[in-house]
Amino acid sequence: GVKDTVIQGTGSGPVIQLGPATTKNSAIIGFTIKGGSGEYGAGIKGTSGRDSALSRTRILRCRIVGNGSTATRAGGAIWGHGGLVEGNI
Repeated sequence: GVKDTVIQGTGSGPVIQLGPATTKNSAIIGFTIKGGSGEYGAGIKGTSGRDSALSRTRILRCRIVGNGSTATRAGGAIWGHGGLVEGNI
């Protein structure tokens, strides 16, 4: 289950970083994502600026916990992502 399948960050950046080539056919489903840090998107970080809409990976039924952003309103869990985000904790 989600609690048993963990992607553990090192605390020195995002746990998962998505590039502009990700599509709506890409998916992250059923993981616990934890231990990330950074100014933007400590758990999952998409591309920045005008390319953020291109990060279309679907993020479904994940637990995104224990990540820390150092910036105000910068997405400790997810930042710079334009795809479907559904059923996450």
